[in-house]
Amino acid sequence: RLFGAFSLLNNASVTSEHTDTPLKRSRRNDKSPLMLLLQAYVDVERLSLDQVMTNKKVQFTGFDDSSTKPPRDSILGSHWDRHKTIQAMENVLDQVNRIIQIDHNDPSRNAIIQQLVTLRDFLAKVQTEGDEYGTSIREECSKACTQSYWATDRFIKAAKFYNHDIANIVECLEQKQTSLADCSKVELQVEKLLASSISRTIRFHLRRFFNPIYGTIIEAPDVKEACWKEQSNISDMIQMTLPEWYDPGSNSAVGDGAVSTVISIALETIYQRFGANRFLTEHFELPHIPKQFFNEGPAQRGLDQPAISIEDQETILQATYDTQNFLSAAKACRFISELLKWPGVEEEIARVGGWSIIEDYAKVLYRHRLHRLSPSDSAHFILLCDVSRLLDRIQTCWEAMEDSAEDATTALNELWNRFECDTRKRKLQERYPIINVLKDVLEDGLKYHMFPDLAEP
Repeated sequence: RLFGAFSLLNNASVTSEHTDTPLKRSRRNDKSPLMLLLQAYVDVERLSLDQVMTNKKVQFTGFDDSSTKPPRDSILGSHWDRHKTIQAMENVLDQVNRIIQIDHNDPSRNAIIQQLVTLRDFLAKVQTEGDEYGTSIREECSKACTQSYWATDRFIKAAKFYNHDIANIVECLEQKQTSLADCSKVELQVEKLLASSISRTIRFHLRRFFNPIYGTIIEAPDVKEACWKEQSNISDMIQMTLPEWYDPGSNSAVGDGAVSTVISIALETIYQRFGANRFLTEHFELPHIPKQFFNEGPAQRGLDQPAISIEDQETILQATYDTQNFLSAAKACRFISELLKWPGVEEEIARVGGWSIIEDYAKVLYRHRLHRLSPSDSAHFILLCDVSRLLDRIQTCWEAMEDSAEDATTALNELWNRFECDTRKRKLQERYPIINVLKDVLEDGLKYHMFPDLAEP
């Protein structure tokens, strides 16, 4: 409705004898880059609203993807609705890049920029409460919704959503870059929605591959790929275990058997510590592997010194963080390597569709560089573009880090003992405040590097 109102008003405001705008041409042949972009946005809304969930108390909308049904673990193939929406969102980005890549000397580029600026200003008025022009447009759009009632104020959110994207596209065009991902400080709303949708869908498939499902399992209708309706039996093949002395708390993925959650944490740890390029490009290089931990300085002296200065305390804590970070990355590599090479895992994943299902989504993240968005809960999933290559390189990393990981574990344990972190002597704690500070740091670090071992159930 918004784009239709803009098209009508825009074409009514110019004389056809002297002006031929991109939108006017698109009304004749429907092939202009601008019209294809607007149509792509409409397609996302249409697909999302086709799946609208009936709820009398909540009004869902298509532009922000809130009407798309989320995948449900007990309904195999239930991600299909989101899969179609993801395809539509990617088409929006393809159309944006098509506009951005128009040659700078092409006269149509300036015409499209001007048309986008006009659309941006139009949406700015529609989103402004109290603006007489915007109010009248919202009222007309509401009247045009004949199949269901849409309050006029609901168009404010839609206008804000689209205005944000159109304004950022204009900004990107003015930067004269060759792709949306190259534009500085430009993040579209549709990019964020696409990254979020892909993240949710990848997590769904990881749960389908690795987690147990409780209750009755049914199949979603209208899903072509039969293998996507299959539930794997990997959860019956393995069991995650932790040392008896370590209590992960009540909300533990290990205790719940949520292997997929631990996989995601491991991938995020690897991504944050080592980056993505070494796992995605042809050239592979091992990350830096430290060989010594706490070998000198105040950390080595422990409490065998009259006092510990603020500077020495900061040095000790930083060395502790560095050691924990390395250990968490090493153990993350070990967990992924052992899990994916566990007997029967590879065959079971192949039976229920194979990694290509997830790899295709990861490639969309990587192709559009959606890992650049901040904050992001999906960036680490770009590592899954090629799972076979990832596994080979992660295993190579673990083999190179295994000895150092053992040394790091020993060093952290010795640090605990050297600073008597388990002491209850109040006078000693008062004399050396670092005792309690270091104790908290070491205990908190367990949450990040205490990846579970695997065993048969």
